[in-house]
Amino acid sequence: DRQNSDYIYEITPISSVPMVLGLQSEFLELGARVALFLQLETSCEIRRLDQKIGETELRQLVGQDFNVDAAIERASQSIWRKSSLEIPYPNLVR
Repeated sequence: DRQNSDYIYEITPISSVPMVLGLQSEFLELGARVALFLQLETSCEIRRLDQKIGETELRQLVGQDFNVDAAIERASQSIWRKSSLEIPYPNLVR
């Protein structure tokens, strides 16, 4: 977050088969935002303290001041969506 440098999260691999990632953040809302994005992008299963969390619950945890749909739209318009192995930095292509 360019406006708040305290907003930090970390994603770490826990296992590769099956693929399990751990997500840590000091802020519940930030962790929920990242988890929701991952869930929407990959259709993965999200668990917290070994209980499955669905999209509806994650949307409730992101914070009232956060517009999930606007954030998803911003992400879909990102220049990095156009990156590939052939063109890793699409913003530098002219």
